[in-house]
Amino acid sequence: MVECSTKNKLRNIVDTPFYSKLLGALPTGCRMCVKGEKMVLYATGVCPRSCWYCPLGENRKDQDVIFSNEATVKSFEDIVEECEMSQAKGCGITGGDPLARLDRTVEYIVKLKEKFGSKFHIHLYTTFVLCSAENMKRLYDAGLDEIRFHPDFDKLEDMMRIDNALKYDWEVGIEIPCIPRYEKQIFEMIDYMEGKNVSFLNVNEFEVAGTNMDKMEEEGYEAKDIDSHGVEGSDELGDKILEYCQDKKINVHYCSSTLKDRVQMTNRYKLRAEKVKTKFDEVTEDGQLYRGCIYLKGFALRDMLSDEYKSTPREEIIKKLNEKKEFLEEEGLELIVDEKKLRLITYPEHVEQFAEVLNELDLVPALVEEDPTVKAYETDIDYL
Repeated sequence: MVECSTKNKLRNIVDTPFYSKLLGALPTGCRMCVKGEKMVLYATGVCPRSCWYCPLGENRKDQDVIFSNEATVKSFEDIVEECEMSQAKGCGITGGDPLARLDRTVEYIVKLKEKFGSKFHIHLYTTFVLCSAENMKRLYDAGLDEIRFHPDFDKLEDMMRIDNALKYDWEVGIEIPCIPRYEKQIFEMIDYMEGKNVSFLNVNEFEVAGTNMDKMEEEGYEAKDIDSHGVEGSDELGDKILEYCQDKKINVHYCSSTLKDRVQMTNRYKLRAEKVKTKFDEVTEDGQLYRGCIYLKGFALRDMLSDEYKSTPREEIIKKLNEKKEFLEEEGLELIVDEKKLRLITYPEHVEQFAEVLNELDLVPALVEEDPTVKAYETDIDYL
């Protein structure tokens, strides 16, 4: 890390090009993350803590499940495939708490380094609960490059365990949600860290999300506007934290929800889109795939709840799609069959040009935008 200023000399707070604010230098993991170069490895939903503000959804919180980005992981090969498809140059291991499944986490770190080389940068998020000397040694020996701790605001005395991590030659930082009304606890934590060789403090805009929404409302927190998950007052507290640290050596980054949603995710999508796109697809500025789609009448996305859709065997639908493909190719269209989403894919301009004819053939033409992930969620559909 780049050393920032000397004590008592106020440093400048910089507005970054990616909708955040910075004192000093970004951690290596963050520099890669804003470029979309990090694959997110969700090692487990199991966690020794029960933070009321935890943003995880019900399908992950307290569940011992594994994901690589959006893809379900059943073997290490699934992780490798997602790394390659997303063109990742590193990964961030998160949870839950990855140390709650330490053997699994260590195995993944070792194998990822073996597969992609020592420059494949790996950072990890954990708590102080499992920050034992033995656990830190195992992570360091496995090849972990950077470790980030989430402190318990009600048990700041646990922070002394950070000494178990600081003895090793890796980047050590703290990452917290910027929760309004927790100013006192956060400043006490910063004062404690000032005497340690902690590389950075990441302060994330507090967000309303997942299973914490009811508790957030109960605690009196609400979104700052209808277009954001960010909580009212979080930005203002972030400014206070940055100002408080201007005469300290620690690097501080205030990470906005806009950075995550508009920058990090978009850049990650763009990298994956370039890898998975067909010759028919265009990649949008948001990293979405824009494509022409043709559905059988009664089997478009809008019909998924119909009895006919639910009762017809997939094999039968795929057979009909192949028959339509052969017929349309004789008429000069280029197509592929998408067996996963039960449709034909072609150029957007072909769908527009032949929309009337396709409707006469009991087909449903559409212009579709969808994300390039394994889930391929549609973000916009225009039926013609």
